[in-house]
Amino acid sequence: KIGGYAKEFGFSWCGFQAEWPEGTLSCLREDAELEVNKAEWSWASSMLPHTHCLVQAVANASTTPEMDFSRSDDYLELSCPRDPVAFMTHLWGPKNDLNLLDCLPLPMSLKTHEQTELSQEDVRWMWNRSLNLHTAGYLSMAAFYDGCRNHSHAELANGLAKQAQAACLGTFPACDVMGFGLPSPPPALPAL
Repeated sequence: KIGGYAKEFGFSWCGFQAEWPEGTLSCLREDAELEVNKAEWSWASSMLPHTHCLVQAVANASTTPEMDFSRSDDYLELSCPRDPVAFMTHLWGPKNDLNLLDCLPLPMSLKTHEQTELSQEDVRWMWNRSLNLHTAGYLSMAAFYDGCRNHSHAELANGLAKQAQAACLGTFPACDVMGFGLPSPPPALPAL
């Protein structure tokens, strides 16, 4: 029945994925996916207070990490869990066999359970986009680069986070607000 509403809301398909946790609805639209989860009350500490995420349609994505917030039609602002790692651990279980949390900011295919092919330039682009989102007040993946493991670009991801920490230490009193060394709001860091 849910699939019948997919096209009405601009999705090509909505439904339940085999092998995904119970209570997880997925909707597909071009190269994007929206995931809706039925949460248990015990998950509240990972979700509240919620924060804001910004989603950009693939078709409208720029080739630079800078974001033009004046083009509001290009973005969709959603509420999202305060602590994505804890939320995903509740959802998938503490010992998931997909290793989704090993290097959260770098994409992985859920269909093949393998890393998405990325270049070092791609990783730096995603890092700079994360910094821009953080600067604008949105939840970003920047805090999750530190501690990245079991990924072909884990060393680069950790290095980017360590560089941000080094650039920040001793300069700003609130350097550890995000847990990775950037103050809120963060300083202007050079693109890496």
